[in-house]
Amino acid sequence: MSARFPVKVVLTPNGASLKFLGDAPRDFREGSQWRVDLCDADAAILIKEGAQPCGYFAGTLGSFSMGELFSHLLSGIRTGRLTVSQGALRKQVILRDGQVQFAVSNAPHERFGSVVVSLGMLSPEQVQTALVEVRPGDRLGTALARNGQLTAAQVYEAMSALVREITLSLFELTEGSFIFVEGLSASPDAVKLPESTRELLLEGIRRVEEVHALRRRWPPTAQLRRGLTRPPEALTGLLAMCGDNPEVSSLFALYEGSEYGFLKALDAWVHVGALVHEPERPRVSSAQTPSGSPALEVYQSLISEIAQALLRADKGLTPLRAYLLEPGPRLKAAFSGVHLTDEGMLDVVQVLANVGSDENAMDRVRTHAALDAFVAYALFSAQNALPEHEFLRLQRSAQAIRHEEVT
Repeated sequence: MSARFPVKVVLTPNGASLKFLGDAPRDFREGSQWRVDLCDADAAILIKEGAQPCGYFAGTLGSFSMGELFSHLLSGIRTGRLTVSQGALRKQVILRDGQVQFAVSNAPHERFGSVVVSLGMLSPEQVQTALVEVRPGDRLGTALARNGQLTAAQVYEAMSALVREITLSLFELTEGSFIFVEGLSASPDAVKLPESTRELLLEGIRRVEEVHALRRRWPPTAQLRRGLTRPPEALTGLLAMCGDNPEVSSLFALYEGSEYGFLKALDAWVHVGALVHEPERPRVSSAQTPSGSPALEVYQSLISEIAQALLRADKGLTPLRAYLLEPGPRLKAAFSGVHLTDEGMLDVVQVLANVGSDENAMDRVRTHAALDAFVAYALFSAQNALPEHEFLRLQRSAQAIRHEEVT
């Protein structure tokens, strides 16, 4: 269930009922009855009462990578519906005999209108006009074919491209949950992709490797400036919103698309000279930063950004300082004597000194783990205090650091 639809679950000896604490999602009825299919002290799986018996399996992307998940679906020649959720993001892929037939997503850039624009079939203005004219219960592709703006072949081409991209974009996700429910699903728009699921799996794995390489090339704090070459229209709009000297994280926060799409576009913009990568400038700091330890500097920079955002929101730094005083038994030694300045700079040198030496690989790992725990707490403190776009930008920066550490 997406975080956009919090629910109260009432368990009874004969089953369960759901009460939505906000607007109920489509296809779910307030107070509908559910069967508790599996329950222990920590989790329960609910099956809609009256639904046909079916097989399913569920988990988190922290336990299964998307490559492992698709390998299982392919090797088992599975037929059914895979749903993947990450916060408010929700994607579904329908498979038949292990082959992808259809996919949908609630991400704005993974809609039919967006893909016909990206393929150059229509302009954004034409799509917006067509959306106004779509009849109730109709689909955009059907409307565009009916009024002659697209041929049936073009609609099918765009739909196939969209299904392919939604499927491949799943491999970029490293957090969230999934459930696969076996059985035939009604998919009147089923398409035949040019690649088999095995080929999509290999392409998805290659995409993950490419994203990791691009993250190393373009860390969130990398500084950019407008180049001499005239920027493409998409970049012009981003620079108009965040200025001519943005950080990578600022551009990404405004970009409407996947991380892979953004990093590939950024590579292209720099290659043609529309953007220039500035050498990293030392940040003003009243706390010492360890020379030769770029990972610690990145952590310190992110913590400072979160602290500055809290200060701008008039929330103060008291919660962050309270954490340093009582970080828990496991991290107490690491944060002993560590202070946060009034400007939000954390003494990461002291954290490293508490743990051990920068020359020892295991000491570096333990230092990064301690700092990662502090970042997680700082983000938790900031979640309800900051505008959503600013919180998401900081969250992406933290995720990028974690990916960098893994690779």
